[in-house]
Amino acid sequence: MADSSWEELKDDQGQLRTLRRQYETKNFDESLAFVNEIAKVADEMQHHPAISFGWDYVWVMLYTHSADTVTDKDHELADAIDSII
Repeated sequence: MADSSWEELKDDQGQLRTLRRQYETKNFDESLAFVNEIAKVADEMQHHPAISFGWDYVWVMLYTHSADTVTDKDHELADAIDSII
């Protein structure tokens, strides 16, 4: 599975708002399997990302709603997701 690095998306004031990463997959089955592995890790960490996926891609977006920003939990989950690859 090919991947790119996490992007840091900021608002107009320069505040970090979201971590986002796109993963490329070979097909839909690989995308779905990866999403299911992310779900297991997210449940263990009790921190759940926004996920979008299709035939050959998985988008993951991390953001802590209660803090209205990116927190250590998001970075920890990003690391955990990266370890799945």
